[in-house]
Amino acid sequence: MRYDCPASSSGSDVRVTRGSYQSRMDVFPKCSVCQQHFTLKGPVPYLLPCLHAVCETCVTSAAGGVIVCSECQREVNLTDTSLQKDAVRQREIFHLTVKHRPTELLCTNEDDGNQAVSWCQNCEEALCEYCQNMHSSVKLTRSHVVQNFADMEPTASNIPKFCSIHKYDSLYMFDKRCEKLICARCRIEDHAEHEVEKIDVAADTVTKQLEYHKNELTMLQTHHETFMHTITQGTESTDKMHISLKENISYVFQSLRSQLDQREKELLIDLENHTKETKATQHALFTACEEDKKTCTRVLDYINDALLFASKSDILGLERYTGEMTRTCLDSAATQTYVLPTAVFNTNSMSNLKTYVSEFGAILMVDMEGKSDIIAGVARECDVHMLKPGAVDRSFMLKCIPLKYDKDRVNLDYVHINTDGDLVNRKSDTRPAGDGRLKRYWGTCSTVPLLQGGCPQYWEVENRVSLDKPLSGNELILEVGVCREEERDVHYCIDGHPHSYCMDVAHCTEHDGICRRICKEGKCVQCLPDTLPNTAGLSHTLHYGVVYDESRKKIVFIDVKEEKVMLTLDNVDSSEPLWPMFGVYHPQNTVSMRVVGSDISMPEEKKAMIVKALS
Repeated sequence: MRYDCPASSSGSDVRVTRGSYQSRMDVFPKCSVCQQHFTLKGPVPYLLPCLHAVCETCVTSAAGGVIVCSECQREVNLTDTSLQKDAVRQREIFHLTVKHRPTELLCTNEDDGNQAVSWCQNCEEALCEYCQNMHSSVKLTRSHVVQNFADMEPTASNIPKFCSIHKYDSLYMFDKRCEKLICARCRIEDHAEHEVEKIDVAADTVTKQLEYHKNELTMLQTHHETFMHTITQGTESTDKMHISLKENISYVFQSLRSQLDQREKELLIDLENHTKETKATQHALFTACEEDKKTCTRVLDYINDALLFASKSDILGLERYTGEMTRTCLDSAATQTYVLPTAVFNTNSMSNLKTYVSEFGAILMVDMEGKSDIIAGVARECDVHMLKPGAVDRSFMLKCIPLKYDKDRVNLDYVHINTDGDLVNRKSDTRPAGDGRLKRYWGTCSTVPLLQGGCPQYWEVENRVSLDKPLSGNELILEVGVCREEERDVHYCIDGHPHSYCMDVAHCTEHDGICRRICKEGKCVQCLPDTLPNTAGLSHTLHYGVVYDESRKKIVFIDVKEEKVMLTLDNVDSSEPLWPMFGVYHPQNTVSMRVVGSDISMPEEKKAMIVKALS
């Protein structure tokens, strides 16, 4: 709409008026593509799957039939997705117009161009003063609910909609199979065999689901706020820690005078880098959580608006998008708490400092209980445990890495990841396209390869095995290990291939039972019998750990339940990155695998066992 200023207004008055006009426009929602504000008489808003809105103009003019939401960068292919009109935002725009731009509303009763002053909920018409008076005096409409614009509150419309096929029949039923509203004649003619229910019942079901999403998102929003607060506290703590350590380091190195001047400079630079990395991690966590909160707030606001503005017929089409976005918010939720970092400056063995000056000093990030949590220089969140008390050498620190299944590479023809996040030995009912998916391996890999350099890395897998049928031959149950990138999808398992190191649970013909086989470079180097009885009808829990030490060129396989090392593989070829692999087999039985990276129990006995295995 073009704004015309009165001729008598001064330049400053024009700017003030235009500023006031713009401020009123800013409350209106925008198209997520062209960024133009929606208006009552402008292009109609359409609802994207991400719950953002796009105007009708952008929908009809989309290049190549693809719309890219500028808010969240999500692409929508209009050939695959049918967009529905955003009834919630349409009603929101109407109420915003009533509140902020009422002069644009004209009487729709007689269409005489008079300024509207009220709204009839029953007729859904804007009325001028004359029509309002007539409305109140005519017997047919005197009982209608008419609200003055100044007193008008958002309400959902309950006026029935009429069938587009049978013009005078109201839509009062919902067809669950076709997912559409139908009238009585539609029910008899085309939907006789379908399951239908009254619109009130169907809408109440979706309303309850929206309320459930609202509660979940409200709790998640509170979590985001708490998490952001703890990160802010962590940043402040990092600044204080930095100042304290800087003073301590300066004092120690001043006492060592010229012999330690160079080392002092090196350590101060190291501290600066560690501090920057720590703060960068905190900033990244804060930013990510802030973005997640914004998305959560946006979805929550839309659901609130839907519950406020949408009619029962409008609300039926919202569950798919709101449910998807709610699950997206919940899946991307950060951890519940953030451990505030602190640090210590190690000054042990001062008498031997001249001899070990090149190795003196270490900056370690520790939590309030004294357990190592983050090694400075590692830019990802993880747990670090000291394998030897007072150790400053990284080769005696064990990093529990937060491995995650690569969902985009899961071989869905044989396995899938269930709603609990477990890898299970059942093919997926839906198999999305993806050139990067594994085609031969019965499982998946981690999202990233193991880090090269630094301290030893550790992860665990928990498995549930229910034998419905005894195994025979050399049938596999599960596999965990590592291999090079080019070996990930050569066969259904990696145990028979070069540059691979793994532990299998499988039937063994030599021992005539289920064994744990450890393989290196395609050869079985150890077979441990009596893993579990080969008897149908029994369920078992298996728990294994893997240590990868690049500097020592070792891989250790641990039976966590039995609290013992199964085998240490030496001379591991780590010249190229190795990828953790996870496989589950034998669909006649039930096998699930959960990868554990952080929050691993690490008692002193387990640490001693790992130290002995790496020695």
